[in-house]
Amino acid sequence: MKNKIRELYINGYSVKEIAVELKRSEGSVKMFITRNLKDFKKVHQEQLRIRKGIKKLSQFDFIKEKYLEGYNAKEIATMLNLKHGYIRNYISENFKQYGHKHRKARDLNKTIKKVVSSMANSYMSNSSLLRQNRQSYKYDKKGNIEFDETTRSARPSDMPKKFYRKNCII
Repeated sequence: MKNKIRELYINGYSVKEIAVELKRSEGSVKMFITRNLKDFKKVHQEQLRIRKGIKKLSQFDFIKEKYLEGYNAKEIATMLNLKHGYIRNYISENFKQYGHKHRKARDLNKTIKKVVSSMANSYMSNSSLLRQNRQSYKYDKKGNIEFDETTRSARPSDMPKKFYRKNCII
């Protein structure tokens, strides 16, 4: 365990991250570091800077990728839990040349959303389905409407097999 703490500390992990990784209390990890790893403090700080730099680079790559996919600053900020003003400034400073691609992707996303929502809203009710396909159904003994597989071939998966008559006085 001591070697694992030393290894993680040298690689730039914070006390909290080490404690979570090893499932120990922060106090015991901090005490071990202050007592035994004083000589590695500069190495730890350098590695910490490198880790944060890589994290920032990957964050900037993520921002660029999402901007080119058509997301705006507010949507990207929501994904990253950052303020949208920071993202907006970063985009305006660094991605001016990608504005045309961004607008194209944004328009494409908007049309896709419109098509999907219109497809989701257009459906046929049971009564209109019966009116349109009356020849495909027959009545059974109890008055329920049932798909006629003798005159029709196989029933499509999206067509109901049976419609039950509601209890009503005739």
